[in-house]
Amino acid sequence: MPTNDKSKSLFYQYNREADLVRCPYGRSSVRRQLDAYAKGAVNLYGAIRRQDLVDLFNQQNEDQTDPEELYVLLLPLVYKKQDYGFYKDYLVYPGFLSEPALVDSLIQVKETKPLYRPKKEELLAYATQDLADNDAWREVFLYMLETFGLSEKSIAAFYELRDHLMTDGDISQLGPIMETYGLELEFEDLQNFLNLLMEAHNHTRLWENNGYTPAELHEMERAEFKERDLFTFEAAERVGRNEPCPCGSGKKYKHCCARREASKSAQLKQQDQTEFYRIWLDLIIYVNDRMKVAPYLINEAGINQEEIHKIREVLWEKPQLIDDYIREEDLSPEEVAILISWKTHHIKGIFVIMEYRHDYAVFMNDQADGQVILYGVKGISEPVSSTLMARLPMTVETVLLPFKDQIIYDSFLSRWPVGFGEGMQALFRDMYKKGLEDGILTNLADGIQ
Repeated sequence: MPTNDKSKSLFYQYNREADLVRCPYGRSSVRRQLDAYAKGAVNLYGAIRRQDLVDLFNQQNEDQTDPEELYVLLLPLVYKKQDYGFYKDYLVYPGFLSEPALVDSLIQVKETKPLYRPKKEELLAYATQDLADNDAWREVFLYMLETFGLSEKSIAAFYELRDHLMTDGDISQLGPIMETYGLELEFEDLQNFLNLLMEAHNHTRLWENNGYTPAELHEMERAEFKERDLFTFEAAERVGRNEPCPCGSGKKYKHCCARREASKSAQLKQQDQTEFYRIWLDLIIYVNDRMKVAPYLINEAGINQEEIHKIREVLWEKPQLIDDYIREEDLSPEEVAILISWKTHHIKGIFVIMEYRHDYAVFMNDQADGQVILYGVKGISEPVSSTLMARLPMTVETVLLPFKDQIIYDSFLSRWPVGFGEGMQALFRDMYKKGLEDGILTNLADGIQ
């Protein structure tokens, strides 16, 4: 019997001592099997309904059981070992019993998601296997050792990053966590590290996903035609005019980004907006017809933005498709000139947005040779500041395009939710100051303006 008074009090809080009975005759082998299933299940799911665990067990074993017998057979083991516990109609990870609000929150998050149903061998392996014990997280660990060396700091930072991503799923604390341990990445290395982290997160089984990985859930949702626009950013909900501006300038919204929105100076004129989208969508449709990328580009709900993004990726991998489009279509000289400029002068990359000015947002890019280039980028149908509505500096991935002596982007801004500590912000400010010495590029075809 346990000697820990806290363990005893927790047991009595959620169970009745009168329910502790001897194992019914002939069911000891079933109890051993159920114990193994319970250990694996709470590690995989965090919390699982008794009925769901029974269903898994009955599907995979000749012996059968039911939720009531599950309770009767496992309760003595709960009292003795605390490898798991009963809470309401659930079997839960033992750490939850001291903080029931956490398990209630987890149950609420999980209730709309399907239950991952592994094969018997996999489920039983989770009794002793860490969910993060996979190749993707090993790649992150090796990268950190190669980059920062084998030290207590690099190891501690790895585990803190891993635990944070597995419980929160948000990489916005990457910068502060790394700075806590005195670990800094060069700007050009940041993309590789973020890619490794997100690859690991997306392929790790999570409690809040009912055991599924984020990647698996996404594929399921796509198969069920649940539209999820992961690649574009709609205009964020507007703040009050007298509230602090979301860009972090310290000014009131009405004296900052709201002025650009009202003046429309940092976006294309209405006629140019229409022309851009017409040329861009016609090109996208051509590439899709030619490359057979997306069978469901247009459906009853309209144009599928996620499918457009896939086609756009093919286009920028093979920009020579623009030459084919020009040869095969009947286009005006103005349209041809715009398309040729896109093929010749587009810039696909990662940029840090440093400032919002009256006529454009300033995108910063650090070249491999150390040169810092600044681009003045206009929004399409609204200013970039209104599209993103977030604190600067901010990292985005996009494709910059020339358009009528201006710089725009190809309608997709993929924002990295990375928070930067003071050290990284100071580095960006120094880079920005260096870039300003050469000026801000406002025309990709003609050079510094």
